[in-house]
Amino acid sequence: MSVPYMSGEWIAKPGSEDAFIAAWHAMVEWGNATIDGAAGAVLTRDRAEPRRFVSFGPWRDDAAIEAFRAHPEFRERVERIMPLLERFTVYTLDVVAEVVRPD
Repeated sequence: MSVPYMSGEWIAKPGSEDAFIAAWHAMVEWGNATIDGAAGAVLTRDRAEPRRFVSFGPWRDDAAIEAFRAHPEFRERVERIMPLLERFTVYTLDVVAEVVRPD
């Protein structure tokens, strides 16, 4: 089985972009420090639509993702982020193909 990835699509409310970035960063730092199996994440910003962000990161296994989402503090942190957003969609993904550039 491949390493699972979590991904999210986040649409910030106008003027809330910086606050969203800070809140997302705090949530990921907390997850890395708290949940065994968290492996970090990346937050990207759409150049054409600067209120649209996409996050993604690998996890050790599905149990680690479930522990993250089930943790009471995770819910509290998401509740802090939600007022900053127009829309949020989360995905759990499996790698089905990979191309690595040889060095």
